[in-house]
Amino acid sequence: MDIVAATAAESKSLADAESMKMASRKISIRIISLYSMCMIVTSFVVPRNHPFINGGGQSVGSHSLFVIAAVEAGLPAAAHFMNAVFVFSSFTCAINAMYVSSRVLHALALRDQTGPEFITRRLRQCHNGVPNRAVSVTAFIMLLAYMGRTGAPGEVCTLNLTFLLHTEYF
Repeated sequence: MDIVAATAAESKSLADAESMKMASRKISIRIISLYSMCMIVTSFVVPRNHPFINGGGQSVGSHSLFVIAAVEAGLPAAAHFMNAVFVFSSFTCAINAMYVSSRVLHALALRDQTGPEFITRRLRQCHNGVPNRAVSVTAFIMLLAYMGRTGAPGEVCTLNLTFLLHTEYF
């Protein structure tokens, strides 16, 4: 939903405030209605006391209502399709985040708020309207973020929480 506001500065059709409000409302309504319809449909197929919902599954992907609904409907191959949809969705989310953050970094460079002049001067440069260096810096930082701790999502959160609880600050 935030991409409407992020692209408003570069789009001619979203230049005035009224069309931006209308675009934000339409996107919000579409996302909420689509998600609600998907949850209603999966609730018809998956019982509320299914063992996989409460952690009985072997993998993290088996906890998804959509994957459980595909398997319960007798279409185990559709579960792989749903996992592919999730991977594609997360990839598009990452691209969206990279677009927004690179534009914010470029805007900060235009206002001289990115540190020393030799860095700011390079981040201001554009090639055909695309701040290539800001995109490269953002992509590098995103790759560093993915090189964090490995393990199951629950393990990483538990390890970080136990580390915080056993420090001197608490």
